[in-house]
Amino acid sequence: MATATAEHYRAYTPRLFTRAERDSTTILFGGLHWRLERILQAVLENGGHHAQVLPVATLKIKGDAEVHALSRCQMILTEAKKRAQRELDDVLARTGLTVGDVRAHLDAHPEMKRATYRVPHAGAAGVAANLVLHVAARTGRRAAA
Repeated sequence: MATATAEHYRAYTPRLFTRAERDSTTILFGGLHWRLERILQAVLENGGHHAQVLPVATLKIKGDAEVHALSRCQMILTEAKKRAQRELDDVLARTGLTVGDVRAHLDAHPEMKRATYRVPHAGAAGVAANLVLHVAARTGRRAAA
């Protein structure tokens, strides 16, 4: 009978972003009282951060207003996705890796495919870009400046 070693569960802890990442990071928040949301947005923007309040469609809103609120949320999330894709493309170009290279490395190292595998933060905002930087470091490639 083989014994398996179990790793203890670690809850996700979001990382802090650095001053250099302020231009490429937008803080999305919502669900608070509208006055508090405006105050929080002003405080964050005064500190040099990009902050955006997510619109909330309440049950009191009828008709097109709910559709417009959801559309604004989708636009915000689509822009965030585009930024993450641009960052990934930039990291791939700087490291000289392709998506196929990264997938081949992950296939050769199945422990990296686990949901509990911790990808170290190597200076990128997105998880995909950090994964590429991590694979580049493991394979001996360094990202060009």
